[in-house]
Amino acid sequence: MLNGLIAQAGKLNVFDVGDFRNMWRNTPDNPNNFKLSLQPASLYDQFGNFAYGATAEVVGYPLWFTQWAGAYGRNGSLTGNNLPINKQDIASGYNAARGGATYSVAPVGF
Repeated sequence: MLNGLIAQAGKLNVFDVGDFRNMWRNTPDNPNNFKLSLQPASLYDQFGNFAYGATAEVVGYPLWFTQWAGAYGRNGSLTGNNLPINKQDIASGYNAARGGATYSVAPVGF
């Protein structure tokens, strides 16, 4: 799943913020919005924030902008006011992608 998101983000234009926003838009019909599309949401919240950070780094956005946009998308905050745990998860994904991390999935039944 994360590899697919990384590949999708790699095709986006850093100067077209609307494409990235649409990839992560906060609507129930968006399959990338793990908080609304997968239940129970609490299980997928951390992964969604991590994936959001990783894909933002792949597109080329700086971390400060990624954090601000995440808060704005979550609650419309123009001040970048997000929950500390969300900021941490976003930064973890961003830093993992920046460090050249690879993502894999354990085989079913492992």
